[in-house]
Amino acid sequence: MQDYKTSHVPTPTFFLVGAPKAGTTSLFRYLAQHPEVAVSTEKEPCFFAPEVPVSAEANVHRRDWTSYLALFSHATTARAIGEGSVAYLGSTHAPAAIAARIPNAKILMMLRDPADRLFAHYAAARASNATSLDFRAWVHEQQQAEDARTPTWGPIWAGRYATHLARFQQHFAAPQ
Repeated sequence: MQDYKTSHVPTPTFFLVGAPKAGTTSLFRYLAQHPEVAVSTEKEPCFFAPEVPVSAEANVHRRDWTSYLALFSHATTARAIGEGSVAYLGSTHAPAAIAARIPNAKILMMLRDPADRLFAHYAAARASNATSLDFRAWVHEQQQAEDARTPTWGPIWAGRYATHLARFQQHFAAPQ
């Protein structure tokens, strides 16, 4: 493992960790506009949550540290360097993995009313023709699917904010 303190390669100083459909993409874009902030060249690299499946169309899950750090190669003069991956919120591994590589990282967590967020997830699934079920039947289907997964992940799991926050608090002090 490369030590972030001795590396001359820019390394993230913050992570935008949020619930899906909670506005993380908008905040990521706003942060990218700040002259002293650099964000990864793509959102959702998911490096620290390889156990969470993502869209097959997405170019995510950097498997090695060198290719992950390449996302920040442009950030040589930035005061703050970050990335955003919604997979980190529900990941059982991400908090410990981030803390192991970058123990002084700041965690920005975006949440949204869990019922509104779940309905937005459903609406997106309907809009993309991923489901034709009504909301109640879709929630039931998602809960059954999540109950069968190890590790657990999915749209209902993502809304269990207290569980996820507690996991991050085990690895990062409150000021972080």
